[in-house]
Amino acid sequence: MTISIDCPNEDCGAAFSVNTEDFESQSESSGNHTTQYLETGSVNCPECETEANVEVLSDILNDTGEVLSQEVRVS
Repeated sequence: MTISIDCPNEDCGAAFSVNTEDFESQSESSGNHTTQYLETGSVNCPECETEANVEVLSDILNDTGEVLSQEVRVS
């Protein structure tokens, strides 16, 4: 999955795309028809090289793979 984030460096703030394919992933059933996924990883800003720790929390509908909700945290 590709997401867009902003650099956590206040002096930079550049927006860039991140592919979460290589992130560590954990999942658990969050209901009868949904699964919650937590993907975590680190990336470097392409503008200033600041390391960003990224967490993506997603609720996915099991039958269709539809993303019901998604929260992205960057630190």
